[in-house]
Amino acid sequence: LWMMAFQNLFVCLDSPINSIPKNFYLFKDNNGRFSPILWNMNQSFGIFTNGLPSPVNNQDLQQLDIFHSSSNNQNIMTSKIFSSDRYRKMYVAHMRTIVNEHLANNNYQPLIHYNQSGKEARNLKKSLFDRGIVSKIIKYDLNNINNIKKFSRECIKKFGTIDLLINNASIFIEDKNSDDRILKNLNINLISTILLSKHIGDHMIKRCSGNIINIGDAICLTHHWTKFSSYTISKMGLDSLTKSFSKNLKNSVRINSINLGAILKPSNKKIRSLYKKNYKTETGITSILNTIDYIIKNKKINGQIFNIDNGEKLMVNAN
Repeated sequence: LWMMAFQNLFVCLDSPINSIPKNFYLFKDNNGRFSPILWNMNQSFGIFTNGLPSPVNNQDLQQLDIFHSSSNNQNIMTSKIFSSDRYRKMYVAHMRTIVNEHLANNNYQPLIHYNQSGKEARNLKKSLFDRGIVSKIIKYDLNNINNIKKFSRECIKKFGTIDLLINNASIFIEDKNSDDRILKNLNINLISTILLSKHIGDHMIKRCSGNIINIGDAICLTHHWTKFSSYTISKMGLDSLTKSFSKNLKNSVRINSINLGAILKPSNKKIRSLYKKNYKTETGITSILNTIDYIIKNKKINGQIFNIDNGEKLMVNAN
């Protein structure tokens, strides 16, 4: 199974995973264990394409079905192995392990979402390109919750897959006894996050891998602003979303939350001095990035809430 996973990932078709099985040799060691002998690895990366429908292009090789030739009865080994659900799952798990431990480098290709900040999104894309990072941008109004499923599909199509979803879109507006303003707070801050996590999460489950990180608010969980009830409710809901979805999603897909304090300069003059040095050293942003990196790398972390508030909830008496 390990050998087959390796050969599929590196498109080494001069092997038993092909529809014309060949060159598969085993030897039995002194402990009675059979091990494969490496053969014709110079035929990797699609050099050997016999057995595939002609003509064969790079995209065909890149998107080669991981269960290629599984229904070919002439290929006795693969057809028997892939007829077992247990072995199919082990085979996919081995592929994931090879990718995560030997190929992946956490160099993500960002998909930048915006609604009204088109200029800023384009500038960010250019800045990333100057650093050698390929990114794409996509426009959508998250207040339009009726088309989130379609928007999710469009996001997936941009790169063909999504490995990490960071739900950080948010607004902070007073209710002012307005139905529209209350619904806008709830839609953008909570409902769209629930739906994105559901639809992108379903995509991740099919791939047996993925991370979802929600960005919440640390202070509103303990201090409720009377003029921002819908905002407060939406951010409190993110914690419940994280906890419940961590149980609903499969083990291969993780969801966690980072609840922030004042990262941008506080408008409250009473606490501005607490953060003065932090803004100059950009400690707040660095803390967020370090926490995201920590969550990604520690694969046993799931359903957890991380507070990065720099003691804000201890200093502020919200009215």
